[in-house]
Amino acid sequence: KISGANFSIIKDLTIEDGGAIEDGKGEFGIYIINSFNTLVNSVHLFVDNSSSIMIVESNFTNITNNILVSLSNSIQLTASSFSLLNNNTIINGLPFDDPAKNVRSIYLVSGSSFNSVSNNRIISFSPNGFGIQLQGVFHNIFSDNNVTTLGDSGDALRLTSSSTFNNTFKNMFLLTAGDNANSLFVGSADHTLILLDSILFANSPASFDFEVGSFSNGGEWNFTNVSFSDKNWFAGANGSLNVHWYFETKVVDSLANPLQDVSVSAINAFGNNVFSLITDTSGNIPKQTLLEYNQLNGAQPVIFTDYILSYSRAGYISDTDPISLGMNRFIQKQLNVGSVPTVVIAAPSAQ
Repeated sequence: KISGANFSIIKDLTIEDGGAIEDGKGEFGIYIINSFNTLVNSVHLFVDNSSSIMIVESNFTNITNNILVSLSNSIQLTASSFSLLNNNTIINGLPFDDPAKNVRSIYLVSGSSFNSVSNNRIISFSPNGFGIQLQGVFHNIFSDNNVTTLGDSGDALRLTSSSTFNNTFKNMFLLTAGDNANSLFVGSADHTLILLDSILFANSPASFDFEVGSFSNGGEWNFTNVSFSDKNWFAGANGSLNVHWYFETKVVDSLANPLQDVSVSAINAFGNNVFSLITDTSGNIPKQTLLEYNQLNGAQPVIFTDYILSYSRAGYISDTDPISLGMNRFIQKQLNVGSVPTVVIAAPSAQ
């Protein structure tokens, strides 16, 4: 147990259940409270009915390169911020666990914010075993995490109970195998999130890649380049889903040389201008993010595709292309030199 300490290091240890700490509310392999700048590195922690690591009202904690095996929560941050959870292997629960336990592999709660959670490998076996759960937290960044839940009702990523705001998820692989086990579940309260370059896959036909629970009060969920095939939106649930894809283009001439200074613009299906840009020396414009559809409060989606792309440059023949979204799009566009008008000067007639 680390309490009220600064710059502590827990490193190169093996901790088994006999070393668990009792705090009056439960047992923990490592318990950090009211502390600053604690490093937990290269620890092998094997606990039975205890949580692996509990962090309470502590900031700048670094949990890196650990192996955590537990039948209860693995890493819990309560009112703790500016911490790094990186490159940990987390194994939770047993297939025959009591579903009432609600085991969580990574659990951020009660205002835990500005944390970075990356490159973790999570496997949860328990029914009601959640991979990552957020509750009342904001401005956290999750990247390159691989989450697999095998039990029924085991969501891979779960936002519920208290509102969460401005949390970003990038390069996430979220897989579930059990029934009623959703890759991403947005539940009660308001939740705002950004999900980028990720895969949602619920293997059971009784589960969904994305589910909006009946007590969702609102929020905005921005997906960009996210692979998912189905969703379930409970009646009366509120919120706004925006599905985006990347668009890139390169403009070349008839010899496949890059064309600079080409004006490239796009309008959506409603005729609204989305961007107007100029190609650089490589013939490219900056990568764009285009909206495929918006779905509000479970109503029918509003479709913004197809887009019309326009290309023009002085001395070249202007051209247009339609693009339909539903995936990322790249277009290499060839512009051809315009024909030079022939000017004939007639000699004046004799007077």
